Amino acid sequence: MVFCLLGGALSIAIIKMYSPLCNEPLHHLSHYIKAEKTLQIGIVIFLSILISFTSGSLIHYFIRFLFSFEYKSKLPCIGVI
Repeated sequence: MVFCLLGGALSIAIIKMYSPLCNEPLHHLSHYIKAEKTLQIGIVIFLSILISFTSGSLIHYFIRFLFSFEYKSKLPCIGVI
């Protein structure tokens, strides 16, 4: 969703820059879009995805390891979890 909004803002900024009324060069694109904040948002999104997949896989591994050997004897004690 964030990247869709970024793409829309980028395309509108380029259209506005190349309009006949405002003939600005392309390197003035930073006046329309804050690249630092956009990069920060993108990094945070990818970092949160990485953390969630890593923690989920670790939890999944330990639960599978806990129940993989002699699960019938451990099920009454640990099965409540």
